[in-house]
Amino acid sequence: MQCNSYFQPFIDHLKQPATSAHTPILTFLAAGNRAEANRFVVYMEGELGLSSTFQKVSASPGTTPTGLEVQQLIGICNAYYSDRLAPERAKAISSAQGVQPGSGEISIPPNAVSADTEISIPPNAVPVTTSRPETFQLRHVQRFDVTHFDTLNVSLSLPDGPLTFKAGGNIVSRFSALECRDNGLLVCTSDLDRSILVLSFLAGVRSLEP
Repeated sequence: MQCNSYFQPFIDHLKQPATSAHTPILTFLAAGNRAEANRFVVYMEGELGLSSTFQKVSASPGTTPTGLEVQQLIGICNAYYSDRLAPERAKAISSAQGVQPGSGEISIPPNAVSADTEISIPPNAVPVTTSRPETFQLRHVQRFDVTHFDTLNVSLSLPDGPLTFKAGGNIVSRFSALECRDNGLLVCTSDLDRSILVLSFLAGVRSLEP
């Protein structure tokens, strides 16, 4: 999908005039990793608006200079990092007790959701040929501390990027390779490392009422 087609409905929404009660906004959720093979370790939630500026385009002698509209989505987001937290109350269980006979399904022990639990399954405990115990790491369903996050300034040049995150005026991350997908997701590859960020946008409104 071409990115100009992907973003056009959002641009049309943001260009709607604000009323005395609300103004159009674009919210987004994002998930990212540190490297291509790693699990997601950062989640973001943010709000964006539309910024339009005009740049003068040089004209040939004898013609009138024209202006080029440059559009950006700009706003702010909170970024939550799961890999900044240390494992809590980690414990290990080495037995076949958690494996259901026949089905080979793993039964999660009590409190496994509220604490990191490592289960070591002996060979032949599940219907898979293996010569050594298999270890499964069960992590928190929600490992993010809602009170610890980074607030970042966001800018996305339309339609093809880059997507830039800044903190205190310094660039934290920048993504110039954008893939606009038909399923509504925006997949971005970092300029600075091998991380990938996946975003989902939603058109909405922000109330202006006190």
